[in-house]
Amino acid sequence: MDTCPICLESFGENITTTNCNHMFCDNCFNELLINNKVECPLCRSIISEYLNNDGKVRILIKENIQTLNTTENEDLNLQLLGINNINRQRNKINSTICYFYSFLIFYICYSYIQCSLMINNVRDMYQKCMEENENITDKYNSMFGETTSITLFNVETNHMSKICEIPIYFYNKCFSFN
Repeated sequence: MDTCPICLESFGENITTTNCNHMFCDNCFNELLINNKVECPLCRSIISEYLNNDGKVRILIKENIQTLNTTENEDLNLQLLGINNINRQRNKINSTICYFYSFLIFYICYSYIQCSLMINNVRDMYQKCMEENENITDKYNSMFGETTSITLFNVETNHMSKICEIPIYFYNKCFSFN
């Protein structure tokens, strides 16, 4: 049978098979349970268990013969069946919510770790930059910190033309003949 006997739609991936081996789509079967129907719509036998994607599910019907007559007992069983089905659906919803929050917590922890690593990398890069700046400042101070006076002599006019101040570093580079 390729179609659901209730809605006459083609079966999708979610098929429910009753203990009397009749197949229904999950939506129609859930509607039966929500409406407190425990009889198979095709053969009218009592559905005591069914099989779907979630696995095999047994339907327990509690009877209290002492205080209830048969019609009251059937009504109570139908109400209990509806409550059990609602509880099963709530468990599915709660399970989905739990998975969502677990994923959200995992993502937040992962993001926190990634941010911490990025902050540490930026801190290391900043530290290296500060060390380089100190090295450059030390070199600059050693090159330009102390100066000496030199006198420039103009050979064409045969007298001194200027007195200049130049850093000792450059003086040693230019005028050391070692």
